[in-house]
Amino acid sequence: MFTSFTGSFKAGRRATYPPVSAYAWYEAFGTTATISTTQYVGPNKIYAESSTYDVPGYQNAKIQVNNVSIVDTALRGHTMAILSPTGSTISITRYDTYGDANSATSMANALNAVASGNIVVLVVFDASSLNSTARNAINSGYGSTNNNTWTSHRTSHIFIGNKD
Repeated sequence: MFTSFTGSFKAGRRATYPPVSAYAWYEAFGTTATISTTQYVGPNKIYAESSTYDVPGYQNAKIQVNNVSIVDTALRGHTMAILSPTGSTISITRYDTYGDANSATSMANALNAVASGNIVVLVVFDASSLNSTARNAINSGYGSTNNNTWTSHRTSHIFIGNKD
Protein backbone atom coordinates (compact mmCIF):
# COMPACT_ATOMS: atom_id res chain seq x y z
CA MET A 1 0.00 0.00 0.00
CA PHE A 2 1.29 3.47 -0.90
CA THR A 3 -0.42 6.78 -0.43
CA SER A 4 0.96 10.23 -1.12
CA PHE A 5 -0.42 13.70 -0.69
CA THR A 6 1.08 16.91 -1.92
CA GLY A 7 0.34 20.51 -1.13
CA SER A 8 2.29 23.40 -2.52
CA PHE A 9 1.22 26.97 -2.16
CA LYS A 10 2.94 30.23 -3.03
CA ALA A 11 2.44 33.43 -1.10
CA GLY A 12 1.24 36.27 -3.29
CA ARG A 13 1.35 40.08 -3.05
CA ARG A 14 -2.27 40.66 -3.95
CA ALA A 15 -5.42 39.11 -2.61
CA THR A 16 -6.40 35.89 -4.33
CA TYR A 17 -9.19 33.42 -3.88
CA PRO A 18 -8.86 30.97 -2.31
CA PRO A 19 -6.39 32.56 0.15
CA VAL A 20 -2.82 31.40 -0.37
CA SER A 21 -0.46 30.11 2.27
CA ALA A 22 3.31 30.12 2.69
CA TYR A 23 3.32 26.37 3.32
CA ALA A 24 4.89 23.87 0.98
CA TRP A 25 4.61 20.20 1.90
CA TYR A 26 4.73 16.62 0.69
CA GLU A 27 3.70 13.53 2.66
CA ALA A 28 3.60 9.82 1.84
CA PHE A 29 2.86 6.59 3.73
CA GLY A 30 3.58 2.98 2.83
CA THR A 31 3.51 -0.54 4.27
CA THR A 32 4.37 -2.87 1.40
CA ALA A 33 6.70 -0.80 -0.78
CA THR A 34 9.75 1.39 -0.37
CA ILE A 35 8.64 4.99 -0.77
CA SER A 36 10.77 7.82 -2.09
CA THR A 37 10.40 11.29 -3.51
CA THR A 38 12.39 14.20 -4.87
CA GLN A 39 10.95 17.59 -3.96
CA TYR A 40 12.16 21.11 -4.62
CA VAL A 41 11.77 23.42 -1.61
CA GLY A 42 13.01 26.89 -2.49
CA PRO A 43 16.38 26.43 -4.20
CA ASN A 44 16.87 22.99 -2.60
CA LYS A 45 16.54 19.58 -4.20
CA ILE A 46 15.50 17.18 -1.42
CA TYR A 47 15.42 13.40 -1.87
CA ALA A 48 13.83 11.24 0.84
CA GLU A 49 13.41 7.45 1.07
CA SER A 50 11.72 5.21 3.65
CA SER A 51 11.33 1.45 3.90
CA THR A 52 10.30 -1.30 6.33
CA TYR A 53 11.56 -4.82 7.00
CA ASP A 54 8.37 -6.12 5.37
CA VAL A 55 9.55 -4.83 1.99
CA PRO A 56 11.69 -7.30 0.03
CA GLY A 57 15.12 -5.74 -0.42
CA TYR A 58 14.34 -3.00 2.11
CA GLN A 59 16.67 -0.01 2.13
CA ASN A 60 18.01 2.37 4.75
CA ALA A 61 16.15 5.60 5.42
CA LYS A 62 17.81 8.30 3.33
CA ILE A 63 17.84 12.06 2.96
CA GLN A 64 19.87 13.92 0.36
CA VAL A 65 19.98 17.69 0.02
CA ASN A 66 21.26 19.10 -3.26
CA ASN A 67 22.71 15.66 -4.10
CA VAL A 68 24.64 15.43 -0.79
CA SER A 69 23.70 12.57 1.57
CA ILE A 70 22.92 13.80 5.10
CA VAL A 71 21.04 10.69 6.37
CA ASP A 72 21.59 7.02 5.51
CA THR A 73 20.42 5.05 8.53
CA ALA A 74 19.24 1.60 9.52
CA LEU A 75 18.03 2.83 12.94
CA ARG A 76 14.36 2.13 13.64
CA GLY A 77 11.78 4.93 13.80
CA HIS A 78 11.62 8.48 12.48
CA THR A 79 14.70 10.51 11.61
CA MET A 80 14.14 14.26 11.40
CA ALA A 81 16.46 16.65 9.57
CA ILE A 82 16.02 20.38 10.06
CA LEU A 83 17.44 22.48 7.24
CA SER A 84 17.91 26.21 6.80
CA PRO A 85 16.12 27.84 3.85
CA THR A 86 19.41 27.54 1.91
CA GLY A 87 19.64 23.78 2.60
CA SER A 88 22.32 23.81 5.30
CA THR A 89 21.82 21.13 7.95
CA ILE A 90 20.79 22.59 11.30
CA SER A 91 20.19 19.28 13.09
CA ILE A 92 19.46 15.60 12.59
CA THR A 93 17.64 13.67 15.32
CA ARG A 94 16.30 10.11 15.48
CA TYR A 95 13.13 9.26 17.36
CA ASP A 96 12.35 5.58 18.05
CA THR A 97 8.65 6.17 17.53
CA TYR A 98 8.10 2.40 17.32
CA GLY A 99 9.76 1.27 20.56
CA ASP A 100 9.33 4.32 22.82
CA ALA A 101 5.82 5.60 23.47
CA ASN A 102 7.15 9.08 24.36
CA SER A 103 9.22 9.54 21.18
CA ALA A 104 6.35 10.71 18.97
CA THR A 105 5.50 13.41 21.51
CA SER A 106 9.19 14.41 21.75
CA MET A 107 9.25 14.63 17.97
CA ALA A 108 6.10 16.80 18.05
CA ASN A 109 7.76 19.15 20.53
CA ALA A 110 10.80 19.40 18.24
CA LEU A 111 8.56 20.06 15.21
CA ASN A 112 6.81 22.85 17.11
CA ALA A 113 10.17 24.40 18.09
CA VAL A 114 11.52 24.68 14.51
CA ALA A 115 12.12 28.30 13.51
CA SER A 116 9.84 29.81 10.88
CA GLY A 117 11.21 29.44 7.35
CA ASN A 118 13.24 26.31 8.09
CA ILE A 119 12.62 23.01 6.30
CA VAL A 120 11.81 19.71 8.01
CA VAL A 121 12.37 16.29 6.44
CA LEU A 122 11.05 13.16 8.19
CA VAL A 123 11.88 9.63 7.06
CA VAL A 124 11.32 6.19 8.64
CA PHE A 125 13.40 3.06 8.74
CA ASP A 126 11.69 -0.25 9.57
CA ALA A 127 8.82 0.71 11.87
CA SER A 128 7.22 3.76 13.46
CA SER A 129 4.19 5.28 15.11
CA LEU A 130 2.60 8.68 14.78
CA ASN A 131 0.30 9.93 17.53
CA SER A 132 -2.22 12.77 17.40
CA THR A 133 0.24 15.18 19.06
CA ALA A 134 2.78 14.63 16.27
CA ARG A 135 0.04 14.81 13.62
CA ASN A 136 -1.20 18.12 15.04
CA ALA A 137 2.36 19.53 14.95
CA ILE A 138 2.74 18.54 11.29
CA ASN A 139 -0.65 19.94 10.34
CA SER A 140 -0.56 23.19 12.30
CA GLY A 141 3.06 24.12 11.67
CA TYR A 142 3.60 22.85 8.15
CA GLY A 143 0.20 22.84 6.47
CA SER A 144 -0.42 19.12 5.96
CA THR A 145 -4.10 18.25 5.72
CA ASN A 146 -3.73 14.53 6.44
CA ASN A 147 -5.33 12.83 9.42
CA ASN A 148 -3.18 9.68 9.41
CA THR A 149 -2.01 8.42 12.80
CA TRP A 150 -0.89 4.90 13.70
CA THR A 151 0.33 2.88 16.62
CA SER A 152 3.63 0.98 16.53
CA HIS A 153 3.62 -0.73 13.15
CA ARG A 154 5.80 -1.30 10.11
CA THR A 155 4.71 1.89 8.39
CA SER A 156 6.99 4.01 6.23
CA HIS A 157 6.49 7.75 6.33
CA ILE A 158 8.00 10.68 4.48
CA PHE A 159 7.20 14.28 5.26
CA ILE A 160 8.89 17.36 3.74
CA GLY A 161 7.66 20.78 4.75
CA ASN A 162 8.47 24.45 5.32
CA LYS A 163 7.75 25.80 8.81
CA ASP A 164 5.34 28.70 8.52
